[in-house]
Amino acid sequence: MEALKAPELYAPALPSGFATLARLWHYEGAGAWTAWSLSSRPSAIDASPLRIRKLVWDRPGESSRYAPPPAPGKDGPTPRLTLSEGRFPVESWDALLQEARTLRVPPLLLETESPPGGARDCTGFAYHLATRTVSFEWWGEPPEEWKDLAAWSARVREMLDAWARR
Repeated sequence: MEALKAPELYAPALPSGFATLARLWHYEGAGAWTAWSLSSRPSAIDASPLRIRKLVWDRPGESSRYAPPPAPGKDGPTPRLTLSEGRFPVESWDALLQEARTLRVPPLLLETESPPGGARDCTGFAYHLATRTVSFEWWGEPPEEWKDLAAWSARVREMLDAWARR
């Protein structure tokens, strides 16, 4: 689902001049898939140039639209997505980044065992810099070394949810 990889580009796309600062996602194994983007327009005159876009695909609610699955080589129905938007205070984002800077997160881990099979949640966070992107993604429970990042990411998603509904 390409739209969930870049909610800021989902139609109608944000106006020109916006740059993505961060993207978060939580794809429930047996539930909805949700992605958030936080974007800024550095030249904005308004008091809150940060924009939130939240995109939700209600997978379970659409399962009947895909039964039976399309024939090989045929496209199925286009998934229906729900878009929410809002503004996010710059001060809140700055405080979250200050907190994130204190986290100690090893980028590479030695995986000692395979996670159990079945439907699992996929969660992730990507932070965009001018020429780089740093991202973390995990299935099911995060690795022990990433628990603090997972908790921080959950708080960010909750805050973005609250502001996207305003």
